[in-house]
Order: sequence, then C-alpha cells, then structure tokens
Amino acid sequence: MAEAPRFIVEKGLEKLAQEITCSVCQQHFRDPRVLPCCHYFCEECIRALASAAGTGRPFACPATGCQRSTVLPDSDPGRLPAVFFIKRLAELHSRMSKIERKTEAPCEMCSGEKAEAFCRQCSEFICGDCAHSHRKMKAKYPDHQVVTLAELREGGARLLPLTVKPAPPQKCSDHCEDIKLYCFDCCQLICRDCTVIDHAQHKYEFIKKSASQCRQSLQDSLTPLGKLVGDISEATKRIQVVKSDVSSQGGYIREHVEQSFDEVIEILQQRKQQLLDQTTGLVQSKLDTLAAQEKGLGVVAAELQNLADFVHRNLDTVTDEDLLSIHQQLLSRVAEKLEESEKTSLTPTEVANLAVSISCSEEIASVCQNRARVYLFPVKDRTQVHMAELGQVTTNYIIDSSDQSPKKMEHAQAKLTSLVDSSTIQAKVSQAGKGLYEVTYCPQVRGRHELSIEVNGNRVSYSPFLVYVKIPPSLLGEPLQVIEGLRHPYAAAFNSEQELLVTESGGQRIRAVKNSEKEPEVRDFAEISNPTGLALDRDGTTYVVNVSNHSVSKHSKDGRRLEVAGREGSQQGEFSHPSGIAVIGNEVYVCDRNNSRIQVFDKHLSYIRSFGCHGNNTGELHWPYDLTPGLDGHIYVTDCDNHRVQIFDPEGHFVHAFGSRGAEKGCLKRPMGICLGTDQLLYVTEYGNHRISVFKTTGEFVHCFCTYGNKKGELCYPVGVAIDRDGFVYICDQGNNRIQVF
Repeated sequence: MAEAPRFIVEKGLEKLAQEITCSVCQQHFRDPRVLPCCHYFCEECIRALASAAGTGRPFACPATGCQRSTVLPDSDPGRLPAVFFIKRLAELHSRMSKIERKTEAPCEMCSGEKAEAFCRQCSEFICGDCAHSHRKMKAKYPDHQVVTLAELREGGARLLPLTVKPAPPQKCSDHCEDIKLYCFDCCQLICRDCTVIDHAQHKYEFIKKSASQCRQSLQDSLTPLGKLVGDISEATKRIQVVKSDVSSQGGYIREHVEQSFDEVIEILQQRKQQLLDQTTGLVQSKLDTLAAQEKGLGVVAAELQNLADFVHRNLDTVTDEDLLSIHQQLLSRVAEKLEESEKTSLTPTEVANLAVSISCSEEIASVCQNRARVYLFPVKDRTQVHMAELGQVTTNYIIDSSDQSPKKMEHAQAKLTSLVDSSTIQAKVSQAGKGLYEVTYCPQVRGRHELSIEVNGNRVSYSPFLVYVKIPPSLLGEPLQVIEGLRHPYAAAFNSEQELLVTESGGQRIRAVKNSEKEPEVRDFAEISNPTGLALDRDGTTYVVNVSNHSVSKHSKDGRRLEVAGREGSQQGEFSHPSGIAVIGNEVYVCDRNNSRIQVFDKHLSYIRSFGCHGNNTGELHWPYDLTPGLDGHIYVTDCDNHRVQIFDPEGHFVHAFGSRGAEKGCLKRPMGICLGTDQLLYVTEYGNHRISVFKTTGEFVHCFCTYGNKKGELCYPVGVAIDRDGFVYICDQGNNRIQVF
C-alpha cells in the first residue's frame, strides 16, 4: 500500500497542525476555499475579507508576501473551489495525535474493545481479536497490513494510510440510484439511469477510470508549468547578473571619477560630488527597474509554484470523486496561468551600459590635456580579458572622460589583431550617446586578439586590450590537426612555453610537442614507468602520476626528477592505481582511483588531507579518474564508474553532480578526462561512448562530438584532454595512438 505523502511525513505533528490551521482565524479549517493565487482560507474568513473590502470590490490575499487581489464570483465564497486534501490532513493529524500522545483508542471495527493495532488498508484502529481475524481471514482481508501501536508510534505518519476510507456511494438526486459514473460532456457525476435519460448521447465512464484519465491530464498540465517556472528561474539569474554588472560598472565609474579629480581636488570638489550623485542615480535607477522586474517575476513564480503544489496535493491525496469535481477547474486554472505568463517578459528590462561624462573646467584644461581621456569599458587593468564569439558581431564601449564634442571623436580608429595568425581587421567606432562610443567588430579567427584604439593619434588608456574569441562548441567536430606517432597517450598539459607535455603509457615516457608551421616538433621530456596523469604549476614544475608504482613524482622544467611520494596501500599518502592530478594554488590533488578518493598534498608531496569514499551516493566515488579546477574555486571530478561528474569545494565538501549512464546527448559513459576551457565550458572525454561532451559548469549540456573509429575526427577510447590559451582542444586518442586537435 502507498505510504503517506512525503510533505506530511517530514513535517511531523506540530507542522501538520499548522497545515490544517487557517492563517486568518488561527483555527482549524472550516470548509476551506482556495483563491486564484492558490492560497486557501476558511469560507467564512474569505467572506469577512470580501465584506470588509466592499461588495464587488477586490480584496488582497492575506497570505504573507502575496500581492494578488481577488473579486468573489457573485460575492459568494462558496463558488470558489473547495480544498479537499485538508480533510485528509485533518484525519492524519487526529490519528498522529493519538499515536504521539499515546491516547487509548477504541477498536473501530467491533464493540469498542481497547485498540491494540492499526490496519493500514482499513484505516482503522482495531483490537487484538480483530487483528487476529485480519491475519487469519486472507480471503476477506487480502494484503491487509496490520501494525502494532508500538510500531505505529515508531513509524509515525510513514505507516498511516494514504487514502481516505471509501465513503458510502452518493445517491443521484433525480433517480435515487448510486452514483457510479462520470459524464465528461457535463463534467458531472451521474447514475446509470442518467445515462438513459439526460446523458444518453454523452461520453461517460466509471468513476475510477474517469479519475485516472483526469489525473493524467492534470499531471500532463504540470509539464509546461514546471518548464515556465524553470524559465523564470533562469530569467531571474540573468537579471541578477545584469544587476551585478550594473553595480560593477557603477564602481568603475566611481573609481574613474576619483582618479580624475585627485590632482585638482580643490577646484573640482563640487563637480566631483555632482558626478558621483549622477552615477549613483543612474545605477539606482537601473537597479530599481531590474529589482521591480525581479520582484514581479518572483510573484509570478510563486503563483505558478503555488498552483503546481496545489495540483500535486490534490493528485496525491483526494478521492476520485473529489478530484473529478474539481479537475476541470484546475485545468482551467493552469491554462489561465500559462496564458497570463505568456505576457510576462523573461528578458532583463535594463542592460549594463552605464556611462558618465566627466567635464573638466577651463581652469585645469592644461592639466587634463596630459591625462588619458578615453578608455574601454568596463576595464580595471591590462590583464582583463574581453570575450567575443567567432563570426559574431561584437560591441565594446569606450567612454570619453572629458567634455569633448562628438566631432573630436571622428578621428578615432580601432583594429583587432589576431595573436594566432597576426591577421588584422578594422573595427568601427560610432557614437552611442554623450561621452559613450561603440567599438564594433566581427572576428574571423578564434583565439587571443589585441584590440587597439586610438583617438586623435593617441592610444586610449590600457590599449591594446586583450580579446578572446571563442568558437561555438556546435562547430567543433572536424579536427584541425592530428599528431601521430605516440604510444597510448593518456594525459596532456601545456607548459609556460606552450609546449604540450604528453604522458605515453605505452612508451614509458613523457614527450613534449611543439607546434610549428610544418610538422609538430616532438622531443623526449622524461622517462618514467607507466605514467598517466600530468599537471604543471605556474613555475613550470611538472607533477606526474605513476600508475604501476602507485606514486606521484615531481620534475623540474627540464624533466629532472626532484621528489617521489607514495606506495601501494590504502593509508594516508598511499595509492592504489592513481590516475588524474591537478595543481590548485599551493596544493596538489590526486585521484586515488582504486581507493575511490581524492588525496591532497603540498608542493613537496607531503600529505595534507583526503575526501571521498567508495559508493554511488552524492559525495561518494567509484573510480575517480581526473579532475580540474574551476574559476569559482570548485573542483570538478570525473566519477568514472558512476558515469557522472561531481563538484566539490576545495575542502572536499560535495556541491553538485551531473550526468547519468547512457549514450544519449547529455548522458555519460565512463567519463575520464576533464578540462575547463577558455570559454568557461567543461570538456569531458567519454571512454565508453568514444566522444567528447561539453557542459556548462552548472552541469547543463551544451554539445557533443566525435564517434568511434580510427578515421580523422573519430576516437577510440579517448582519455586525457587539454586546452591551449587560444581555445584549441587536444584529445588523447589513446586507442589510435595519436592526439587530435579540434
């Protein structure tokens, strides 16, 4: 038999009492009715609220945080839908009270002997004799589950029944016959005589089958509702990002204002305050607009969630008859809500394009002439990278920090130069507002670029700017280059000279590959028995995993072995077939594969801590193969034999996981290598699917490419993955003894 609903089991007696208490009168519900916002109150409480507002006038829902106003249909709260599941909750509360307070209950089957057990199917307290009869009379009481009161007290609501005791059949008011059918055309419960007289040509069915169909239609209606809730959640996140950008931009402008007036603070004090106020006003205006939109979306999301919860509770708890009496209203309510939500904009109403013009007085013109007056926005220093996409028009903004006229900007020039092949394209500079100008370009080469901007022959502050042009993952699939002649390449990483270091498990060595205009230059870097994982720190020191010796070794820039740590075992600092490795800050993280854990060492390979254990629950690992750090400080681990990626914080606390076994897009089969690209996407090699899958750091699937084979662009048991500074993806196609570059 089905158990009690989870939200009842988890709440307990006190919380359940709150569920059946009206928030207006603070009494147990009396004939509760639900408002359009899906909050429900006693019928008399709703009548009192409507009466206080005035006949025919809207009244506000009294639920905390709800802003929805309602006008009663025909000024009668009785016309509002009933809340049937409250009756079920009240019954559960009554029974839980008896159990928890150990109140003696009489047998509900016989003459009133003291109850000693409870039948979950009959939903009744029963005495010892009735319990004995239940267990003995299998034909009359098939599959009935009888539990003692002690078991009931220990199990609580989990052992209470889900369904209400079947009510006696209702009688047809016209024919005095039992109501056993439901008319779909009239949305009405009917008897057999009704099918001959008033509903002869109508579609009707027995109540149980009708209720099943209605349940399914309500269940189906929840799908678009849930999708819309998710879309609103994503829209809220985008609004929060824009709010953050607006706030950051306001900070940049304040910083620039401060710098511009430091040299002439006495003269410009009044102007300075004016500009700061202007900036604050601009920022606050946008933030207020975005906050209002975010709040509005929150209200819509809450209403949608309330509706979904209300439908769920009716589906979980009410009788077939009750469900049939309200399912049409619920379907209408869902359709109405979806139609209302189509008018709700999910695009942020503001964009992060703040700018302010700083006017210099004539008294200090000579001082300001020596200062940079134009800069790219937003930028704080030369190290900041601006993102663009291959083949897509990209716009950056420059701000004139003086009070120059637009004519003076006619001599602005901008060009974008590729650091990959030195090609150059001209960028267009146009005015976008007072003191604000657009620099527009369409990059044709992926990778790193420099954006140079000159105004009246002078470079603007911080020019040239670094622009990274990323390629959409959907365009990946055809390799640009194939590096042959390797023996089972397992892992790869780039050193500071942009040489690709590759571990050759079959060649018992590490090789260094340097791209040239003709053929890649390959040299031996270090000899080591059966190397697998590989990682480098910022100083160029290389850390290598030796799987057969169950150890980790540390090597200098020229490949000399400096230190070795580890031996076979399961104690701290010992390994069993380790694989992946990563250097994060001043710590070295190692995938201790067969011990199903991650071990952490300092840069001298002294043990610090470990996390993870064998299993398939969250935070547990089964053959962790590789790991990579994220910009957010999280650590992304390929949990190979659990067919997923798990995310941990630096201390090893579980954060999130994504992936499940399968060959469909978005699924994983034995994920091994993992690397975070310059486009902030995760590239995962699938040993079992012979492909590469690309995900956002949130776990959202983006794209996958390659299939099994030995032709160009096909893979055979891929393992390691590395990405260079220009975004090119290097895959260790170990089954084909090569590396393919995408």
